[in-house]
Amino acid sequence: MKKLEAIGFSFIGIALFLFFMNLNLFKINECSINGNVIQNKNDYNTLVSKNISVILSSVFFLYGIFMFLLSGLEKKVQEDKKMISKVKEDPFLLRVARDIGKNPVIRKEINHLMNELYKGNINPGLGTKYVDNNLKEMRGRNGARVYYRMNSFGEYEILGYSDKDTQEKVIDRLKTLYKN
Repeated sequence: MKKLEAIGFSFIGIALFLFFMNLNLFKINECSINGNVIQNKNDYNTLVSKNISVILSSVFFLYGIFMFLLSGLEKKVQEDKKMISKVKEDPFLLRVARDIGKNPVIRKEINHLMNELYKGNINPGLGTKYVDNNLKEMRGRNGARVYYRMNSFGEYEILGYSDKDTQEKVIDRLKTLYKN
């Protein structure tokens, strides 16, 4: 269960509890030592406490509904993210991607970085660094690099891959191809 959904459940539960308390379904009476029920002599205090209870239950209920809606929007945003590979559009970038893909450790790390990006984690591995204006580089612990940007439709465009040895050449090529 996501964090926002849990918060929503909590607030709706509190709201329902306060609402039922107001309806006296959970009847709590003040009793004296000998068991007699003490009558409230000041009805104004009872009225004020019931109004506060209604207001609080309404606020908690609305906040809980808001959290559920927010968690639904969060899921929708995650589901709408798409990844488009533009690596095949340039022969140099394609050749480098094929060469470094022969190393199983680098290939596995590139797949991990891309899966994390797809899940919405824009800072996986050793982190993400800006290479140029909107060009970003995700860095893996074993030397894998994934270069991407976000297009105007909110889609991730995978622009290239490299390892530490080919990093500078790939960055120079990407800057040449994707100047703003």
